[in-house]
Amino acid sequence: MGSALASVLFGDVNPSGKLPVTFPRSEREMPLSSPEQYPGVNGVAHFSEGLAVGYRGYDQFEIEPLFPFGYGLSYTSFTYSELRVEPETSEGTSPIQVSFTLTNTGSRRGAEVAQVYLGLPDSTGEPPKRLVGWAKVELEPGESREVIVALDPNAASCPLSSWNVDTNGWEIAHGDYVVYVGASSRDIRLTGTLRV
Repeated sequence: MGSALASVLFGDVNPSGKLPVTFPRSEREMPLSSPEQYPGVNGVAHFSEGLAVGYRGYDQFEIEPLFPFGYGLSYTSFTYSELRVEPETSEGTSPIQVSFTLTNTGSRRGAEVAQVYLGLPDSTGEPPKRLVGWAKVELEPGESREVIVALDPNAASCPLSSWNVDTNGWEIAHGDYVVYVGASSRDIRLTGTLRV
C-alpha cells in the first residue's frame, strides 16, 4: 500500500476514484437530524426519510455538503460537451441513449467517471435527481471521446419509473424528465430533456 500511495502523491498515477457517499459540513447539516431517526431512542430508529437518503436527501433539503456523492480529485481536468438524448420523446418502453463528448483538457493522462442523473416529473414526488448510469473513460491529454450511457426502462433498476404505493408497483410518469450529466451529484456540466 505504501508504494501505491507514493505513486499517487508523486503524480506517477492519476487518481480517478469517486466518493460513494456524501460528507456533510457538520453533524447538524445531515438530512437525518433528529435522535428518533439516528441513532434512535431506546434502541428503536424511525426511518421516516423516505426516498431522501444519501445525496438525494441533500438535494431534497437543499443542503450543501462538504464533499458530494461522486466527488473525486485528479491531476488533470475534463470538459463535457455536446449532450444528446435519443430519442428526445419516448413511450418509456425502449432504451434511451444519453451521449456526450468528454475531453481531457489537462496535461496528463487520466480517467473520469462521468455520471448520468435523471430528474423525474414533479408529480412522482421523487427527490430532484437520481443516479441512473455512469461511464469510466480514460483519455490522453487533449483527447476527446463520445461517451454513450444507455438507459433501459425495463432494467431491474427501473430508471424511468417511480414506485406507486397505491398500486404496489413501478409506474412511468408522463411528462418532462431532466437529464443531468456531470462529474458528481453537485458538479453537473450538462442538462437535457426527455419527454415521456
